[in-house]
Amino acid sequence: MWIRFTAPMSRRVLPDSARTAFFYFPGEVLDLPEAWAHEHLDAGEAELAPNPETIRPDDPWLPPSLGDAPLTVACVYRTGGIYDGHDYVGRLARAVARHLSRPHRFVCLTDSQDDLGEGVEVVPLLHRWPGFWAKVELFRPGLFDGPVLYLDLDTVICGDLSELANAADPVLMAWDLARGWINSSLMRWSVDLSCIHEAMLAEPEAMMRRLTDGKGMWGDQGLVQEALLARSIVWRWAQDLLPGQIGWHPYGTRDMPAPDGVRVSMFYGNPKPHEISSDWLSEHWR
Repeated sequence: MWIRFTAPMSRRVLPDSARTAFFYFPGEVLDLPEAWAHEHLDAGEAELAPNPETIRPDDPWLPPSLGDAPLTVACVYRTGGIYDGHDYVGRLARAVARHLSRPHRFVCLTDSQDDLGEGVEVVPLLHRWPGFWAKVELFRPGLFDGPVLYLDLDTVICGDLSELANAADPVLMAWDLARGWINSSLMRWSVDLSCIHEAMLAEPEAMMRRLTDGKGMWGDQGLVQEALLARSIVWRWAQDLLPGQIGWHPYGTRDMPAPDGVRVSMFYGNPKPHEISSDWLSEHWR
């Protein structure tokens, strides 16, 4: 349950041997377990965080379809970072295979020369864009000829993906309620969004500097949102389409099971799944 903290400072002490404590500050927005959230709401320390509105331009534009090829489930792996050595691509591919019966191909855009696992189709990255900026290559012109479901490597799949995979909306984006903008951990599109790649290609260094200066929207997801707005392309929030199916594991809850009904749990931020030990993760992240 997403709540926004309003009290000068709120605290939660976990019933573990170390008496681990978490402190929440005014304006902080988190997706907490429902029981925790209600405790803070009942204590007057927080309020429900409103869902972001769908932005509807006066003259919306729908780009042409990518085509009728089977669904592609895609991820991006730039080597040299925290995901090295922990089989993130293979674990995600196996989780998708367990939870998606619809015919699909699993594609990884990467600079890795390693064997990434059975059923993983490798597409080389063409640019040297670092870290999360490599995700912009998902929107290279002509790369896909059918609908695409993108998932970050640290996503934990814990339920049926059919409704998400079969969504009819041309553009689905996950939201980040903490900031009120797109979160690129989960995206689905079936139309040509190469305008995102074009915007990056025009001035990559300047784009990366501007969208990491802390003064506005952030990173690749900031670029995605800016490019969609500039072209009057409407997206739907994935959590609005599929309420309760897409969640976020914030700090302090990462060793806990996802709430009932959650099928996709996003682990953006820290710690990452390989740094956590829990029965729930052992079941779903393997």
